[in-house]
Amino acid sequence: MAGNRAVAYMGPRKVEIHNLDYPKLVDPRGKKCEHGVILKLLVTNICGSDQHIYRGRFPAPSGMILGHEKYRRGRRSRPRCGIYQER
Repeated sequence: MAGNRAVAYMGPRKVEIHNLDYPKLVDPRGKKCEHGVILKLLVTNICGSDQHIYRGRFPAPSGMILGHEKYRRGRRSRPRCGIYQER
């Protein structure tokens, strides 16, 4: 069964599949957010700019997650009761 996986750029013409933790609804300091959205991504793919990175034509850090063309399903935050409800 698929989990939370992503394609990571490791160097020119080298990528790896990484298993990532699921996101949490917190701010950059780790404090719980009262308002926010977590999206459930169903499919993503790399685009032309990612292909330039993959081929080494554009500099990028090792470990950078590729793919920003996404098909998603929204999840709503219910801060008063602490429940996430899928739409």
